[in-house]
Amino acid sequence: MFGKQLLTCAIVLAIVYSINAEYNVDTYCTMVQNGQKLASVESCSKFYTCQNGVGTEGECGAGLSFDKNSQGCKASALVECYYDNDDPCNGKDKTYVPIVGTCDGWIYCTNDKELGRGHCGSGMIFKDKQCQYGSCNDNINEGVSAGMQSVCDIMQDNKFFGSTLDCQIWQKCVTGGLKTGTCGDGLIFNVQQQNCNYETGTDCSRVTGESVQPDEELDCLATQNGQKKGSVVKCSTFFICSNKKWVAYECDTNMFYDVNHATCLNRQSATPVSTCDRCEGSKKKFVNAVDPDCQKYTICKDSVRTGSGTCDDGYYFSEPSQACLADSKGLEAYASKNGACAVPAPTSAPTASPSTGTCKTDNNKCVCVDTTETDCQCGFDEDEECDVCAEGVEADGTCVVLPLDTCIVDGTKCICSDTEETDCQCGFDADDDCEECDDGVKDGKCIIPDVCIEDANDDCVCESGKAEGDGCTCGFDEGECISCPNGVTAGDCDA
Repeated sequence: MFGKQLLTCAIVLAIVYSINAEYNVDTYCTMVQNGQKLASVESCSKFYTCQNGVGTEGECGAGLSFDKNSQGCKASALVECYYDNDDPCNGKDKTYVPIVGTCDGWIYCTNDKELGRGHCGSGMIFKDKQCQYGSCNDNINEGVSAGMQSVCDIMQDNKFFGSTLDCQIWQKCVTGGLKTGTCGDGLIFNVQQQNCNYETGTDCSRVTGESVQPDEELDCLATQNGQKKGSVVKCSTFFICSNKKWVAYECDTNMFYDVNHATCLNRQSATPVSTCDRCEGSKKKFVNAVDPDCQKYTICKDSVRTGSGTCDDGYYFSEPSQACLADSKGLEAYASKNGACAVPAPTSAPTASPSTGTCKTDNNKCVCVDTTETDCQCGFDEDEECDVCAEGVEADGTCVVLPLDTCIVDGTKCICSDTEETDCQCGFDADDDCEECDDGVKDGKCIIPDVCIEDANDDCVCESGKAEGDGCTCGFDEGECISCPNGVTAGDCDA
């Protein structure tokens, strides 16, 4: 009786929650750097500024829309946003725009007017101005919005952000979709510093375990050719890497892709990707969520996830009973037959292992010298030189750069990540962040140049009012009032 009462309450909560089409802003704010702004999926003029895991709503003025990439307000015709927009073709010519409220609908605009509209084919969604493989996200879950088809709908492009599930994971929205990766052994992704670093203090306290909008990665590496992975959205879908693209395949009816055995099994036995929707194909109101403790369950409506819940400690969720039962009433036997209660195989970001083949520039592209070579990773590095890319190649032909800064925290010191580096200037800045110091390091801290001005007596002094005897380094150098790099004596820079 207790279990059934608990689930009844969960249904009421799910109905109340689904009234709001906006996503759980605070959940997403835990993933981003302080000051980062997130777009709204309710209104083009609304945005949210994140600070310490909390989002504060803001709004652009009349005729303006929020642009997530510039992080500011622009004329609405210049922003790719269509929520609460009565005239989606305004300012658009010879291009496709989405039909708001659908995941597969499109409108073709020419000369500010609608020329036609339609829907993508079966198993396709409309994204990035084209129809491409994908599954519609009609569910509303913890942190997941019905109006959001991709986390990249709200995130700034080419800006790293973290994960709510794993402190080592980093993510980035790029042209063509979402890029994800995992920091090396012993390192975590520091959201505030935007790098892979050693954990200090409460760096990982932001990992809440709450679900957010899952995205499929469309690109894979040549070195992953033939590898399989399960879908993060649809439990019956899996992908095989072929020609640097993840190609989708479907399991038979009532079967899910099992990540532990890399094959399709019946839905009860399979352990799918933890984020996929186990309501798929089920007529039940409640199903097990992927959870090794067997406590979590998912609320379903018309075979689509609409919410979630967790049984109290000492209880597990039983699909046949549609209730939370005491662990003593068969948990061990139940878990042994239900894949959702098994520990899923870990998923880690692939590491590119480029071949030893060489690269050359051909028509402004970096390509393999051996045209028959299929797994060399040729691209332009940060110095714009054509070379083998250790971490893979971006869609624009440049080498993938992991977010690993030159400076990392080691105990109480800020040091070079490359221990053989002799000329990096690593130290703690004014905010006690470990950074590369532009003006040198002293006693482990970045040197902050004094702001120098000429006062009413034509003396070169510190704007802060600090005197020369108290460490002010302002003085004249050939008549110019500057911060003297070698010290100051009687108002003049030392040689």
